[in-house]
Amino acid sequence: AAKIDASLAQDDTDAFDTWKKNLPVHASTDQLETMLATERSALTAAHSAVTALDAEMRHQSVRPAQIRDELTAAYASMDAAQAPSSHKGESAPLASARTLRTQAAERLATVQIALLELENRSYEPRMRLLSSQLRQRQRTIGELNEHVSTLEAMVLNRTDEYVDTLRTRVMQQAGQVPEKARTLADAANTNVTLTNQLAQTIARLSDLRTQKQELDTTRQETEQALENTNERIRIGGVSEAVGLILLAEQHKLKPVSLLKRQLAELQTELASARMDLISVRERQSALNDIDGVVDRSLARLPNLPDERRADVRSKLRDILDVRAEIVAQLTAQLRRLADTLSDVEQEQTEVTNITSELSAKLEERLLWTPSHPAIGAVWFAQWPGDTFNFFASRRWLSAFNGAAKTAMSKPLLTAGGVLALVLALLLGGRAPVRLSSITAPMRRLRTDSYRLTGEALVWTILRIIPAPLFVWLLSRLFIQNTVNAVGFSDAIASGLNALVLPTAVLAYMRAVTMDNGLAQYHFRWPRPRREAIYRVAPLLALIALPTTFFIKMMSRPDIDAPLDTFGRTLIVLSLLATAAISWHVFAPGRLWTVRQTTLQEPLRLRQAARLFFTLTCGAAALLVLLGYLVTVDTLATHLFQTIGIALIISTFYGLAVRWLVLGERRLAFKRAEAKSESEESSETTTPEGETRPEVPEAEEITIASLSAQTRRLLRALTIVATVSVLLWVWSDVTPALS
Repeated sequence: AAKIDASLAQDDTDAFDTWKKNLPVHASTDQLETMLATERSALTAAHSAVTALDAEMRHQSVRPAQIRDELTAAYASMDAAQAPSSHKGESAPLASARTLRTQAAERLATVQIALLELENRSYEPRMRLLSSQLRQRQRTIGELNEHVSTLEAMVLNRTDEYVDTLRTRVMQQAGQVPEKARTLADAANTNVTLTNQLAQTIARLSDLRTQKQELDTTRQETEQALENTNERIRIGGVSEAVGLILLAEQHKLKPVSLLKRQLAELQTELASARMDLISVRERQSALNDIDGVVDRSLARLPNLPDERRADVRSKLRDILDVRAEIVAQLTAQLRRLADTLSDVEQEQTEVTNITSELSAKLEERLLWTPSHPAIGAVWFAQWPGDTFNFFASRRWLSAFNGAAKTAMSKPLLTAGGVLALVLALLLGGRAPVRLSSITAPMRRLRTDSYRLTGEALVWTILRIIPAPLFVWLLSRLFIQNTVNAVGFSDAIASGLNALVLPTAVLAYMRAVTMDNGLAQYHFRWPRPRREAIYRVAPLLALIALPTTFFIKMMSRPDIDAPLDTFGRTLIVLSLLATAAISWHVFAPGRLWTVRQTTLQEPLRLRQAARLFFTLTCGAAALLVLLGYLVTVDTLATHLFQTIGIALIISTFYGLAVRWLVLGERRLAFKRAEAKSESEESSETTTPEGETRPEVPEAEEITIASLSAQTRRLLRALTIVATVSVLLWVWSDVTPALS
């Protein structure tokens, strides 16, 4: 260990300079590639050695406790062996055998104790040796990384020089082609295109090598962060200090959605590179017989004079010779590109998986760990300054200016978005009139049909679309204005993107309960329930949408935002307002009502729901004040998802009930017609011209006519579906709740 430490203390700059000077100056690209492959193999072996040493150090770090337990067991075995024997009156052979067994057990315990004590005494020197070897291997990895980077730069420079020379030749050939020689011009332009593709491939290879190094560093840091997080959780338990450390660790992580998006882009690029490689190989196979290609090209020119045919043949062959050289280089570089993309894609997959695991563990642990200190005098002192600095920052103006420039720089996409929004507004504006016209034929059994409910559902969806579409278009506008998915503009885009689903849910609550809408004539909801939801939806939008936008935006680790001060205030006010709304909507005669039924108050279940939702919001506001911001944010997100799913399930339930009731009404109508006809045929003394008995209208046949068995089956299916979906929504929080 001392020798290794002494060698590590020496400066290795001279060794690297010596290695660099010994590199062949005039080495070809193939020679450099061979040297690069050797250095990469050595680098892979060094990484494997570091992994093995790290695993051994982890194993040895837990050995002291194991040694103590094993020593205790060995001393217990020795004591048991040295204990006086209780077997008396045994025969001589049996007593001798028992004595030998006791002596053997005593010797074994003595040897075990000696080995364990030796291992215990040599523990620190062995750990120092392992640590020195690990640092030596890590230093070797650093040296090999420098070697690989140097060789990659040399290969890139040689390749760039070659491509520049090749481009000059190709451009000269293209310039020497006569203007009217269409075949030669097309062939020369194809060479130019292939040369540009070769240059782009080489440039992309350089970028990918840098990206792979960054991903490797990110993977190592994330693995270390995961290990440190597990250790902190094991030692620290639940405390504000641990919560702050875990929150800081969470802020360092890249968003998992961003990593998955980058992984999808890499996979798409890898597939495209492989397709390009197949295409270039086919082109290379076609160029194996250049004379044949020339003959076929000239055969398509029957009117070419004989005196020009030889000249065209010669020039076309020269162009195709250069193309064969280009295609050979392009095939090699595309193969390298595909291999490099595959390596980068694998590295990106590992980074994404490790980050997802760490993010899930942090979210699970932070659920019941305070992420911020409780409010106090310092918090009140910081609130005005933090809030003013956040809203008075020039970042807002810069982000909006950038979004406006992005919109102007892409006029076609901007015009398409505006056109889609205008079309959605026009269709949504026609929805109330169309819904009113749909209700007219529903009042009579002869004209009522399930198709009318389908049309009403379509017009309700068209009524919903404009608001979430507008928010989504804004989010895409700010995303286009970002660079590498970081910065203030991307934070605004994240906040707007988080508003799309809540906006759609709130718009649906408003649209489904409007006059002549689905809830009134199709789902047959009672008027108090419809009015309560219709009036509450705008209030919930005023509360939930700004809070969701700012909290999602301020949760980004790459912007300086007052989540602890302004964000906490916003959450508390929203929760208190939601508690007041819950107390209001669960009052008698509002949300908790049944059609054509008078509920006898006091209704204990309604009172329990009223108290539960109100007190839950109040308790959540208290938790936020005590520092449990992540806890409340996670639970609120899942609760809002639960509300959206409840609306979707209630919609499907209403559609199913509507279908069943319509079938029952038609069946009753046919029975009434059959009864009327039988009565007419049985009455022989009925005067001519007497009118037939009235057929029951729609209002006389209600949901109550539905068979009890069908209703029970429908409710059972609805309950099973609701429970299953809720378990899925809350599955990632369940481990933390337990």
